[in-house]
This record gives sequence, structure tokens and C-alpha cells, in this order.
Amino acid sequence: MRARKLLIGVASGMLLAGAAQAQVQGPGIYGFAIGAYLFDAGKKDYQFQPTEARMGTKDGPAGRLQVGYRFDIPVDVAVAAQGADFRQNRPVMAAFNERLSARYLALDLEAGYTINLGGAAIRPAVGARYVDFRHTYSESGDRLGMKFKAVGPRVALSASGRLGSSAFSLFGDVSGSALFGRLREQGGGDSIAQHSASKGRMAWNMDAQAGVAWEPYPMVTVAAGVRFEGWWGVNDTRASVPTGIDGRGDRLGFGPFIRLAYNWGAPPADTTAPPLPTGSKSFIVFFDFDRATLTATAMQTIKQAAAQAKTGKATRIDVTGHADRAGS
Repeated sequence: MRARKLLIGVASGMLLAGAAQAQVQGPGIYGFAIGAYLFDAGKKDYQFQPTEARMGTKDGPAGRLQVGYRFDIPVDVAVAAQGADFRQNRPVMAAFNERLSARYLALDLEAGYTINLGGAAIRPAVGARYVDFRHTYSESGDRLGMKFKAVGPRVALSASGRLGSSAFSLFGDVSGSALFGRLREQGGGDSIAQHSASKGRMAWNMDAQAGVAWEPYPMVTVAAGVRFEGWWGVNDTRASVPTGIDGRGDRLGFGPFIRLAYNWGAPPADTTAPPLPTGSKSFIVFFDFDRATLTATAMQTIKQAAAQAKTGKATRIDVTGHADRAGS
């Protein structure tokens, strides 16, 4: 319980700290992909016989793919798929070998609302999550399989903040789900009789991550950070006798991740200049993305425009500024 409260507190603090100068994305289709490698957080899963020590899965790959649409109003909808695959092979004796694997697939549907406050942006979201969690345990000729399928409400909170005027930003997000479903168990082999059991189960899930993002091009970000996934009650803790489901087992993991995001539906800035009088010459000055400073090339263009005006040939000067939803 202390570890869970600590993780929630750290994630919430990073969210609030990162919301100071958040960047607002433009309307349109957006998406991102996350690749992670999660390590066992120390919670053990199974005890095959009463005299044996418990064992748990170790590290493994994980990932998330999300696609959504942002409307002109600060509302967006999204769908996502998330999963992980954890495995462990641990020899016990020369004639025995324990094998344990755990994998899951989660599907999410959510709607978010972006709140902008003086350049800050925080996005709360609500939705639903479906999960198919599967554990497999084997020792010599004995094998036990457990499946947990459930669905339930999900809430999330995310934020990001640019580091000054640079192309880097801090970000973080946290989400929680209450999952209602059934845990089904089947097993059999050399030392245990063939059996099956099923039981209604409520489980909890929490995902949290924080990191640093870099924006090499407008609407494109590359990020890296640390991710945590917690699943409480998605399996049982013993597989020793065919008397039904015994206890509650957890899956906790943390590790590094990378993320690639792209807002490919955002409209480009309008650079169309108004018509000029016949015989006049036009000069266009561009600024770097999300910057108000003039580059060396822009300064040279301004000098040329000033020289043109001093000749007396210019009859009108038009100053036009364009703003879009990209940038802070």
C-alpha cells in the first residue's frame, strides 16, 4: 500500500510540475507509439507446492499504440491498444524445470478535454478499458493456465511543459482502471489431476510514466522516460491443488520507454500574402517555429525591403501576421 501511494504521489507531482508551459497541439488526427522494457518490481506470483518458494515473472517488452482526433474545440477522442509479454525460465533441479509466462492485451476507448491556463495545458480523460490477461505455469509434466478477462472504467490525467524557449519539454501522465471480470483456471499433469475453476474477480490497474520530449519538427516529438505498470489481482497466488482459485496475485513492472508522436492532421500555417499594387515588390519574412526572434536571413530581407522603400518606388507597406494553434 505504501508503494502504491508513493507511486501515485510521484506521478501527480511530475504532472503538476510539467504543466507550467505546456504546448497545445493543433486540431486533426494525432497518434503515438510507445515501446518499453519493463522489469519485475519484486512482487512474486506463484507457489506451486506449499514447501517451495514463490516465483514471479521477470522482465519483458511492452508497448502502446494510440490514435485519436482533436476537434476545433478542446475535446478529443482516442482508441488505443496496449500489451506486454513477460517470461521466466528457472531450473529447480536437474530433473525439473519451472516455466512461467505472463502476457496481456488491453484495449482503451477514451475522451479527453484540454484545459489551457496561461500557456499551461492539462488533459483529463475518461473512458473504458478491456483486458485479456493470461498466465501460464509449468513444472515438468504439470501445467496450469489462468485467464483473466475484464472490462471497466478508466480515468487518466496527462500534462507537458516546455523547457523555456527550447525544443525540449517535460511530460507525465497517470491512469487508473477498475476491472470487473472472471478469472478462469485450468490445469493438470503428472502430479495434479485435470481440473478447472472459475471465479468472479475485481482487479485494479495503474499506469504512470514521465520523461523528456524533443520536437525536431513542428508536430513531431521524440520522447524517452520511465514507465510503471501495476496490475493487482489479475491472477492467483498458488497452483498446488485442484481445489479452485486461491489468493490474489499481482503484476508490477517498471522500466525505460521511448515514444514517437505525430499530429499529422493539424492544418499548416497560412502563408498566403495579400495582393500588392502593380509594380510593387514584396518581401516575406519567416520566423522559426514557436519563436519571435529574427534569423540572419530574415534580417537581410528586412534590409532589402528598407533599401527598396528608400528609392521611393514603394507606394504601400503591408504588415501581415499569421498565428496558428501550434506552439505555446
